Amino acid sequence: LSKVLATKAVAKIQYFDPEELLHLAWGAASMNDSGLTRAMQDELAQRVTRINEGRHPEPTMEAALGVIWACQLADSLQTKLLDATSQAFGRIAEPLDCLGGHKRMLAVKPDTAAA
Repeated sequence: LSKVLATKAVAKIQYFDPEELLHLAWGAASMNDSGLTRAMQDELAQRVTRINEGRHPEPTMEAALGVIWACQLADSLQTKLLDATSQAFGRIAEPLDCLGGHKRMLAVKPDTAAA
């Protein structure tokens, strides 16, 4: 039954709202359904890529963080979603940095930091 539901969910993944995707992610993680987790991550990566600071990104960004968490625990996290979410946070935060009058700090990835 769960495989049938997962297949139907994948076919309609673009119609799920962010909160539904988040709940679905936890279910998919517990089932170890790689097809469903891949489809959710692809869908959310597309959604967060389209986010800019002028809209209300909170539901989508919260869902993306929750899906990242669930997929990481299920050992099925794709870098595509992780990178898209990181870039979206950068786009959202940039205007906030300018409002504060602070100099923008350059981000250093942990794996490239000097020891």
